Amino acid sequence: MNDFFAADPASCDNSGELRFLLGHFGPQAGRYLAAYPATWAKDVGKHCEALGPVEGERVKLLLRRAREKAALLGNATLLWDERSDWIGNFRNLTRQRPGGFAQAIVPRLAKTEGMATIDDLNLSPTADESIQAVSSEYVRVSRTLLLLGPELVFVDPYLNPCKSDRRGLLVSMFGVAARGKCRRITCWARHSDIVGERRHSWEEVQAALTTILADSRWPADREFRYVLVDDATARTKMHPRYMFSIRGGIRYDQGFQCLAKGRRNDVSPLGCSLHEEVLRIYHEGEHDMQIEKVFESPHPSKP
Repeated sequence: MNDFFAADPASCDNSGELRFLLGHFGPQAGRYLAAYPATWAKDVGKHCEALGPVEGERVKLLLRRAREKAALLGNATLLWDERSDWIGNFRNLTRQRPGGFAQAIVPRLAKTEGMATIDDLNLSPTADESIQAVSSEYVRVSRTLLLLGPELVFVDPYLNPCKSDRRGLLVSMFGVAARGKCRRITCWARHSDIVGERRHSWEEVQAALTTILADSRWPADREFRYVLVDDATARTKMHPRYMFSIRGGIRYDQGFQCLAKGRRNDVSPLGCSLHEEVLRIYHEGEHDMQIEKVFESPHPSKP
């Protein structure tokens, strides 16, 4: 998951091929297409100019939708040498950043070893995978959404900040979000699995969250909210574990925890219908779970 692909602007010869290419990318697929070079969309338009005005408008619409859906992402740090062609630039780039791209797509007549054409593209509908349950792997598969989402939501009934197997992971993921566009993080967990006589006190939970925010360097001008709910008698049950934004989301089969050496966690991107459902529940508040306690920063609410 979270792999980046690159395509020569001349790799598609019409809007149908471009639609096929772009349809493989975005948060719902779990993979992304790099706008390389920075003029990629403009260059695609120029390549398709000879197809006529109607086809040209179709190409523009596809490119606009790809940007809106975060299927096509730019990166100003990717170097480009005007003296070289696309393939030469891409090879230079991969020498500087080995492993940065999963695959390159080139025009049919320019096919060369190690590169594919639109005819060779045979990707699964989604890029789900099984990862080692360590912080670095959670960050790897989640990085793009962590950086892009203006508001992130973490859902896990067992998301206990007092436990060491959760604490370090949250510090790593929040730390990445702090460097991106995120202005607010909201976490949802189940009250009975976090707070209680044989668990942790609410005071301990609040102290642990304060430490996590400090260790992740969460900016003081951004919001953080941790919500504990009771879903025992609710129709809405908190069971699946997600991280999502308005852009898309990821499901983590065993939630947000580092597991013993060798153990793995299955992760998969959320499809459109499931993404819309979790947005309604946890972003728009369409649920009947009882909110028991809330921690807020920079202005904590009273317990």
